[in-house]
Amino acid sequence: MTMSGALPPSVDDLIVQLARLPGVGRKTATRLAFYLVNHRDDQAPRLAEALVNMADRVTLCERCYNISEEPRCPVCADPARGSGAVCVVEGVTELQTVEESGSFHGRYHVLHGLLSPMKGVGPDELRLDRLPDRCRDESVTEVVVATSLTSDGETTALYIKRILEGNGITVTRLASGVPFGGTIEFLDAVTLGKALEDRRPM
Repeated sequence: MTMSGALPPSVDDLIVQLARLPGVGRKTATRLAFYLVNHRDDQAPRLAEALVNMADRVTLCERCYNISEEPRCPVCADPARGSGAVCVVEGVTELQTVEESGSFHGRYHVLHGLLSPMKGVGPDELRLDRLPDRCRDESVTEVVVATSLTSDGETTALYIKRILEGNGITVTRLASGVPFGGTIEFLDAVTLGKALEDRRPM
């Protein structure tokens, strides 16, 4: 839908595309679009190039499903990262939040979503299929379930515990410091660090 007949179609289309981004409403999209129009000779080309490069180069890590430009992401490629513990997170945003806490030095497993029966999201829609085999192949001794403390996060955590039962793996859950109903993405580093330190068996 065109916002105004006074706008060129290219600018209106830019507003529409920006408004599709999460957390960006029509007014914010309009402000961003006008900013780029006013800086179309310098910043707009660099932004366009960055978007094209990202689309062309970024893929998923073959081991943990983090985003990467190589077959393995920087965490998985780092020999200093311990392989004994794997932290399971909902998405890349949550992985970055855990990394910023500085409290976890193992590797990750990114689900790219949570189990949600109400939304029709089952195990096949997530990156859960390789987790048991990966734990066995990499001699993982602990899986830290760092899904959010919401109903979908709890459902996912219980499913992970079930598929790992009988493998001799300790499954732990984030503890104090994470309020029920809270999401990992919006926790500060100190709170998340405390939750990781006080994680408990499931």
